[in-house]
Parts: sequence; structure tokens; C-alpha cells
Amino acid sequence: MKATERTSPSDDRIIAVRDWLDRNCRETHTLASLAERAQLERTYFSARFTKVVGLSSSEYIARLRIRYAISLLQATDDPIAAIARSSGFYDLSNFGRTFRRLMGRSPRQFRAETRSLRAGRSLRTTE
Repeated sequence: MKATERTSPSDDRIIAVRDWLDRNCRETHTLASLAERAQLERTYFSARFTKVVGLSSSEYIARLRIRYAISLLQATDDPIAAIARSSGFYDLSNFGRTFRRLMGRSPRQFRAETRSLRAGRSLRTTE
């Protein structure tokens, strides 16, 4: 949302929930719990969140979680199932589907590609 646009009190609540999600995306959330946090009716919250943020609340959370998973895939050797749980996905299949939808490859493929790119850079810097 542009800084010059005036926002309504409900939009300010949406922004506050979005900011809270940025810090707490790995926890379990429901539409009802997010609407309650914003002190808005569930259907209204859902529509306003999508309008203000540009994504549904579930899509916004999924993208935050995948971003966190990417950082773990790049920085650790943790098993993918553990990364999925750490990222807030408690269903490994859902994690894999969501990761593939957003990243165009599986978490395992992403990790392998990232490592091969990193290894290629390491070889060039030592030459």
C-alpha cells in the first residue's frame, strides 16, 4: 500500500496483523484467529486482507514459510521433513506441493541446485 494513501482503521488492523504474521508465520493460524486478532468479522477480514496485502492470508503465510524454508535449505543439512516442520508445515506433502508451486522445483531439487551453484562459485574463487 502506498504511503500516501489514507487507510481506514480496519486497514490499519490488517497491516498490524500482516506485520505480526511476518514475525510469527511458523505458528498455526486460522482465518478465525487472524480475524479475531484484527478484531474484525472473518469474511470482512479475509476480503480486506486480500485487498490491502494483495494476497490471501493463507497465501501470504505460505510464502513467508517457504522463504524461511529456503533459508534453512541453503544454510543447513537438516532433513527436509525437519525443515518443513520448522517452517510451520506439519504435512510434508503439503510442504512439497507448496514449495513446488512457488519455486518451480521440489525442496530436494532446490537444495541440490543451490549446493551445486555454491560449489561452482567456490571453485572459481580458489582458482
